Amino acid sequence: TVSPSDRGRGLGRSLAGSVEMSARQANSNQIESSIPAGDKDAQRFLQSQGYRFSYAKSGDIFSIQDRDSGTAVVTMIYIKSLSD
Repeated sequence: TVSPSDRGRGLGRSLAGSVEMSARQANSNQIESSIPAGDKDAQRFLQSQGYRFSYAKSGDIFSIQDRDSGTAVVTMIYIKSLSD
C-alpha cells in the first residue's frame, strides 16, 4: 500500500511491476491481490494495472479487521493473468 501522501509518484506502478516480474520469473500464471471492499482508490489502481475483479470473501482467517470496531471487512480479490 502506498500512503496517500506518496501517491502520484509512480511508486505503486513500480511495486506492481516488481511483483509481476518476480511472479513471471517464478513461472506463475497469475497474480492475486486482496483489498478491502471499500477501498475505491485500490480498486481503480488494480484495474488500471490490468487486474480484474474475481470474487469477494469474508469471515475467514484472511479477512481484514476494521481498526476501530475489530469486525471483519469484506475482502475483494482481484486477479491479473500473466499468460498473455
